[in-house]
Amino acid sequence: MTPRRSASNHHLHASLIVVRGRGLLLRGPSGAGKSDVALELLRRGHRLVADDVVEVAERDGRPWGRPPARIAGRLEVREVGVVEVGDLFGPEAIVATSAIDAVVDLLPPATAPPSRATAPHPPTPLCGFRLPTFVLQAADTTSCANRLEVIAGLVSNRGQGSPHG
Repeated sequence: MTPRRSASNHHLHASLIVVRGRGLLLRGPSGAGKSDVALELLRRGHRLVADDVVEVAERDGRPWGRPPARIAGRLEVREVGVVEVGDLFGPEAIVATSAIDAVVDLLPPATAPPSRATAPHPPTPLCGFRLPTFVLQAADTTSCANRLEVIAGLVSNRGQGSPHG
């Protein structure tokens, strides 16, 4: 998933969700489950920043993400289409921008998950920062959402909190 440059921003094929105050950048190929997991997290009261494409730039000494204007507040639901998140979950389910605190690479459902926890994954470089990186199998969205909530609780924000606005 190499970023495409546009002015000072990178555009990533990813989703960005704020889970327990932490910005989690969900990456993976089409069909890996990014939007399905995002939908489950929204159902639990977490917040969407962007689905499908995330504009990433450095701000306040850390990487931040936001949606391109044309897709802000929207989520693509497989076999249903593009939906307005605010209509389904209320306007508080959407946040315009968020710091990115960790990267989560989602493995497609057909990929065999690791049999047990493995050594920490190398950090992901993003806007000159090295972010903690996790790799999850997303075949079961409920289980994946559970693990993402745990990851959000583990991620350190370098003592700054995770402001979004």
